[in-house]
Amino acid sequence: MRSVAELVASVDAAFVETGRGLTGWEDPHPDRRPSDEEYSRVTNPQKWRILRARAEAWLNALAATGLAQVEADVDLEWEEPPRIDVVSVQRALPRVAGTIPLVFGWTRSEIDGGIVIGVGDPTVVVEVIPDCGCDACDSGSQDVLDLLDEYVLGVVAGEYRRLRRGKREITVYTQDRQGWGGFDGLWGKFWRLVPGWLIGASPSTTTDSLYFTTTDDLVPEGRFSRSGRRARFIKGKLRRLFRLPRAIARNSASRRRCKQVEKALARPKGWHEVSGSSWLDGENGQ
Repeated sequence: MRSVAELVASVDAAFVETGRGLTGWEDPHPDRRPSDEEYSRVTNPQKWRILRARAEAWLNALAATGLAQVEADVDLEWEEPPRIDVVSVQRALPRVAGTIPLVFGWTRSEIDGGIVIGVGDPTVVVEVIPDCGCDACDSGSQDVLDLLDEYVLGVVAGEYRRLRRGKREITVYTQDRQGWGGFDGLWGKFWRLVPGWLIGASPSTTTDSLYFTTTDDLVPEGRFSRSGRRARFIKGKLRRLFRLPRAIARNSASRRRCKQVEKALARPKGWHEVSGSSWLDGENGQ
């Protein structure tokens, strides 16, 4: 195996067999918002079996190409248990030194075919797919299959990294996808204490939101008493007073977090890191 393209071709070939009898589907609402009842409905939980079929295709291809040894019904130690019950596990142990194992956990839930992707030993949860299988969150089978491929390729190509120190965590899934949390400074904590009406934000708006909700002129003035109009006037002024410094603080905090993340990724001393080299390196790689 010499390239990612060849490996993906092997996975696609294996998927023809593992996915036999299963059918993909289009986004059920490509040009409209989901209806309210779709958020609590799972019309066809069996359709998600296509995810397990794709994961099995990955395991078959990794074994067939000699990149890994596949183990079934493994008794794992999870660093933190997945948020969903796992009934059985398969693990791919790469043959190249310095790499990390890939884990697929088959879940027990109303979503028939959901999977947990994990890495390392003890195993770190990378992602649960689908994140939500309700009709409203369904964007079609290709989206979740592409997401699964992206996460697995990140591990196989040696791009995956998870850094943790205290409450701070940085995860690099691929070169194009990463996330972090726990980097709120004093300003972030301060703005969480400020009432939403004071900064023109709805209660559901987080400190990382880019937008503000204002309602200064939505209701005709005649609907309010003089004292009510005065209170609305004061609230509007206070919103404008707080909005600019909050936006400035947010932008400054965002730049500061980015620098902190870049520094940690470049020099992870003091961080607990889970990562590994590419499975394609060594005798089978380029």
